Amino acid sequence: MVDFAAAFHRKYPRVWEKNKQRWDKIFPEVKTSVEVEAHIIRPGNVSAPGGMPREDYRRWISFTRQALD
Repeated sequence: MVDFAAAFHRKYPRVWEKNKQRWDKIFPEVKTSVEVEAHIIRPGNVSAPGGMPREDYRRWISFTRQALD
């Protein structure tokens, strides 16, 4: 989750003070973009995500492989 209000407040404190009471009306109109930079350390090295039961993970991998074929 991204706390846009807190980020806006940190970057533009004066503008925030003038508009914080109207944030719920202003925010839906705000245009945002997200940039992601990822580095794959070991391609092909797959392991189960933490907390996922091993059997669920095996079913997910099987389903994913079928979908890609």
